[in-house]
Amino acid sequence: MKEEKDKSVAASFAAAGAQVSSARAPAPVAPRGSKAARRPTPAHKATASDNGGAKRASVAEQRSDATQSLWADRFAPSDEEDLVGHATNFAKLRSWLDLWDERHIRMDAGAAGGGGKGGQRKGLYPPVDKARDSEQPEKRAVLISGPPGIGKTTAAHLAAKVCRREVFELNASDTRSKRGLRERLGDVIGTQVLAWHGKSLDGSVKTTKAARRVIIMDEVDGLGASDRGGNAELIQIIKKTRTPIICLCNDRQKSSVRSLANNCFDLKFMRPQKGAIAKAMVPIAKQAGLDVDVVTMEQIAESCGNDMRQVLGMLQMQARTRSTLTYADFS
Repeated sequence: MKEEKDKSVAASFAAAGAQVSSARAPAPVAPRGSKAARRPTPAHKATASDNGGAKRASVAEQRSDATQSLWADRFAPSDEEDLVGHATNFAKLRSWLDLWDERHIRMDAGAAGGGGKGGQRKGLYPPVDKARDSEQPEKRAVLISGPPGIGKTTAAHLAAKVCRREVFELNASDTRSKRGLRERLGDVIGTQVLAWHGKSLDGSVKTTKAARRVIIMDEVDGLGASDRGGNAELIQIIKKTRTPIICLCNDRQKSSVRSLANNCFDLKFMRPQKGAIAKAMVPIAKQAGLDVDVVTMEQIAESCGNDMRQVLGMLQMQARTRSTLTYADFS
């Protein structure tokens, strides 16, 4: 009798658990862009309950999107106007990269006897705008330093995109030795990328074009940790490279980074103010289905040390279980 009673209780709990799981399971949502997602509900079938169901489906879709990918990637700036707190430095970075070929490749051609006034080969590169050029340092690499999570890598990739350059990315902390840097960058610094544009009916390539490239080296403050020859080799590579190099680091005060900075255009990125972060994050949260007021968002930014990547991570975590976030939740 006792065994039958235990089985009956277990069956009741199992049934209750199944009901809870069924209630918590999100409704399937049609992928964006699919026919099901675009198909409107017939007018004669639209009811008050249908409208309520559509609203719930919309919220469910936002919740699903919130957990599918990291918000730091999903809401990465696609335009320089989307950057938070780095307008001046980004303008300098973009100008430096935009003028790189005109300044260095043209000057190298002149030094090698390319001909023309000042060594410029006619028709190869347009003349440098003296007004703009006078504001830029004569450096073949740029060093972007600043605390983590403030948008250094994002700014580098966005500058490459705006200037229409292919990105070759390398983590310097994984290639610390002199030999490692030579192997990874030896061929890259003196060549361009071949970009293919369009295909003929038989599948063969119709046109090719030499695309300009930029090298992005992250965590250069990791150089010298195991082999100081790596930092010295990077400096030598910078002096002769025919491809612009963007170096990124967190610790600007390391001795190896200070020696590197002497050979780079030095850009120091600062943490954005919490007000600027809040202004940018509120509409992002709303787009993902999470209502947060500006005061609360400033509190979140402050609690994350004005680290935008951490702010986005916290918002994404909160969006999984709630639709509204208030100041009381953090006080």
